[in-house]
Amino acid sequence: MPPTWIPLRTTMQIYCEPYFTAVERWRNYSNHQLLTNRISLIEIAERIFTEYSQKKEETFEFDIVTDNPDAELLPETLPSVGKTYVIGGDKLAFTAAKSLVPEHLFNRIGLFFQMRLLKQIAGHSDSYLETANPLTRQSIIQAVEKLFVLPEEAGKARFIYRPLQADGTYGEFRDFTSSAMGEITTIFVDYLISSQNT
Repeated sequence: MPPTWIPLRTTMQIYCEPYFTAVERWRNYSNHQLLTNRISLIEIAERIFTEYSQKKEETFEFDIVTDNPDAELLPETLPSVGKTYVIGGDKLAFTAAKSLVPEHLFNRIGLFFQMRLLKQIAGHSDSYLETANPLTRQSIIQAVEKLFVLPEEAGKARFIYRPLQADGTYGEFRDFTSSAMGEITTIFVDYLISSQNT
């Protein structure tokens, strides 16, 4: 994918700072299980993008629910240069994100973002987006945005989803079940936990 591909640059501009802000918040949770929960949801989001966003003929709605649904969501972290794409906005967001986490953690946290979310949100390529289901994709992206603003007091979170039925209404929500965290995510979580006092 050429580095000039606008959707990729736009995604970097819009989501880089919210992601780094969220990870730094999670890294400072007193409860390691909640930190693990939040990071595991990023891996699950990647899996959901892969498994559901290309189902052109089927539409699904995704959401995130928590143990404490009464917990108020945190304010959204807005990108420094706004959400409308500007030339160089991705680089400015990248630079701004460096101030959000300790310097020695930046590369590892950023690499996880690139691996798990950046290309998934952007859509990989024009041809990929042409064959994707835009309603499902938008729903997954909104769920990821919600993940970034969950407060610690919300407790553990999980993805839920429901299909759009033939009559144009959505079915009942059901839990999205997923396998255990992969090795890379487990290593990343351990790394964040070990860095909590740095």
